[in-house]
Amino acid sequence: MPLSLTAAALLFAALPAHAWDPRWEYAVSAGWGSGIDVNSRIDKLELRVAATRRFAPSLSAGLELAGVRFDGTRGGVVADASGFTALPVARWHFLRFGESSCAFEFGFGGSRFARPFPPGGTRWNGYSAWGLGADLDVGAGLGVTGGIRFLHHSNGRGLVTDNPAYDGLSLHLGLRYAR
Repeated sequence: MPLSLTAAALLFAALPAHAWDPRWEYAVSAGWGSGIDVNSRIDKLELRVAATRRFAPSLSAGLELAGVRFDGTRGGVVADASGFTALPVARWHFLRFGESSCAFEFGFGGSRFARPFPPGGTRWNGYSAWGLGADLDVGAGLGVTGGIRFLHHSNGRGLVTDNPAYDGLSLHLGLRYAR
């Protein structure tokens, strides 16, 4: 069975047989990450805001906006850059404990930097992220959110001769409000 059909089957299997009261969730989080392989000397800091719609107990989707800062070197070249990302994201809450959950999250969007990033790239990048997240409900719609993600910033072959990409891991921790 193709991967997309398998993913769709898993998501629809998670839908409840009873009525569900959808809600909005808002989060503010901070993150730190480090590059992998040729990017291992580049660190990432971010401040992220997100608005997601929980449209079934196990499924949510929304938009994350973040200010990001990369610091470090790649191949001896300074790779410092500041910018922002916009990431449409979907989450499958595969474990739920009341209003708390663990989720697989993934998204694909874009990023814009004040200078070309990574070195040899462009100011505009495709941006994708996937990983595991958790929301811990503390009552009255408030919660703590966190997780780990694999990140990929790519200039796209054709826009530049070599497509220097950034791959890394990122940890994030923040606060969530659901209504």
